[in-house]
Amino acid sequence: WRGAPPPAAHACRPSAKIAAWAVAVHRQRLASGLRAPDGWSSRVAGLALAGLLPLPSWMDVSLEYTGQPLLSLGGGLSKTSSWVQLAELELKLSTGLNKEEAHWTELDRWKLTAVGSQVWGDAGMAAAVGAIFPLQWTALDEQAYLTQLTVERKAPVGGVGIKLGWMSLDPDMFLAPAYEFYVHSALDATYNLNVPGYPVSPSSGAAALFTYKPSDNTTLRYGIYDINKNLTFGGYGVPAESPLSNLQGTLQVLQVQHRWPAADRRLKQRQANAQLPEGMLQIGGFLSGTKATPLELRLASEGSAVPAQADAEAAPVQPWPLTALTSPANPGIVAGPSQGAYANLTLPIELPFGLAHRLYGGMLTSFSPNTNPVALYGQVGWLAQGLLPSRPQDVLVLGYGRSVFSSVLGLQDESVLELGYQIVLGPQLTLQPTLQWIFNPGGQGQLSTVSTAGLQITLEF
Repeated sequence: WRGAPPPAAHACRPSAKIAAWAVAVHRQRLASGLRAPDGWSSRVAGLALAGLLPLPSWMDVSLEYTGQPLLSLGGGLSKTSSWVQLAELELKLSTGLNKEEAHWTELDRWKLTAVGSQVWGDAGMAAAVGAIFPLQWTALDEQAYLTQLTVERKAPVGGVGIKLGWMSLDPDMFLAPAYEFYVHSALDATYNLNVPGYPVSPSSGAAALFTYKPSDNTTLRYGIYDINKNLTFGGYGVPAESPLSNLQGTLQVLQVQHRWPAADRRLKQRQANAQLPEGMLQIGGFLSGTKATPLELRLASEGSAVPAQADAEAAPVQPWPLTALTSPANPGIVAGPSQGAYANLTLPIELPFGLAHRLYGGMLTSFSPNTNPVALYGQVGWLAQGLLPSRPQDVLVLGYGRSVFSSVLGLQDESVLELGYQIVLGPQLTLQPTLQWIFNPGGQGQLSTVSTAGLQITLEF
């Protein structure tokens, strides 16, 4: 962790070590915005539609900036603050970009996409307060990422689609749109997926994705992803000095998703733009096999000295502690087979106040404790649009997530409660004041609840 102070006492040192692992894994993760993987439309108008660039009808360029300043109010190891920023540029090329799908030709079904991201700022806040998971989803390595470079054919109803190239798991897999309203990394996007090597955005790798649409609202996807740190952008969140830095293998994911439109009668009567996702049921499973040459053999092959084993009491924070601290008594997280399943249900509901509401619940469970540090993750939440009559576009955000760790780690769990209010100031600008409470930070029952306050700033063009 850059800029993170050392633990105040030995009793808290394991939490800092696990936090160092969490940021390494979190280098994978980046929220993808409310993209619609089933369509060519952008999540924002795009630079061409904003009148900034005179682009042809077959080209779309969009730019998004996110800033997340956050301040700890109390609890944990120490009080600190952090500001992480992220910019993402997306280019789409397709003759079908500005056409209704009913009028598409075969050529219109094809699209070329390139996405690049840049992250800068201090990502060390979680370690400074003693938490395991980053408190901001933008808390990534300060560098540029090539997140996507793909060619894709959109599946017609009753037909097959294909997507080939360099890509991340999300937004096609492991993505529940309701999750994308949150600031905390565990609550945002991909079910807090933390298996080493998995290509969660902004990391990307060679992959092939196949899609079948039996109906307009139902989509079946199968993806196969290459796990090869030497052939990826962003390194899958595995630092170069890690024992898993040469991780190799293959990941397969099968997912079915059914969506349905929400009634939202009061929202339509008010003629306000919908900010909340549709109703959705998503069920998926994943299977992977990975291998990694032991650190000692890798260093020897490179002509490097094998580092001596330091005293456990005085050992510095490891860059990948769940693998670097392995032993016969504590195997830690290692390379090998991994299996799991996940599901999400997002329900549109009617309440006597506000314009639109969503209740959702989701979970991810792992069947491989030796390769997945999070054995069980669950999340529930409520999204409410238009609670204030004068602010029909604003959204109240409430969510709770709990991560139960693998039995091989000797940890309990870490949970987060987040309350936010998304203020829509126009088609390009939103502000989201946020409060967070981190329960049992570090997963060892030794630190008090961490409370934070912050603001998410989003600019879209």
